[in-house]
Amino acid sequence: RTDINLAAASQPSVVPASDTSNGEENVVEQIVVEGAGVSEVNGTYKRCQPSYHDFPFSLDKNVPVYSKSGSWKGNAAKFSIYRQLGYWWVTCGDQDSAGACCSTSTMRSLYGNSRSDTNLPPKNDWYVLTEGSIPSPQLKW
Repeated sequence: RTDINLAAASQPSVVPASDTSNGEENVVEQIVVEGAGVSEVNGTYKRCQPSYHDFPFSLDKNVPVYSKSGSWKGNAAKFSIYRQLGYWWVTCGDQDSAGACCSTSTMRSLYGNSRSDTNLPPKNDWYVLTEGSIPSPQLKW
């Protein structure tokens, strides 16, 4: 039926990570974000190693975090893609003078995605959050 197909089409899709020959999930070193309504979000994010200073809240263990430097309303900022409690997020925080990977001093939620257990974020179907705007971003690697 049409209504069932439309309901299925509206569900967010999650792209599973590829497997390597040893059975471990691939981890990409960078992600390109395009088409976001908040143009500052667009660009190349590199894999980083966040510290407690960067994220004073719980991140999902053994899941990569990606970030890029930029600006937000005239201030230096770090944009981050990470998974917390099974949900993927695109956020922005003020960058400290040391260039912290993903500073949370003034965290802003821009885009979010459905629950996922993959080590790579979804490529599409991001929700617009508090300080985000349409269209939602598209990710590629």
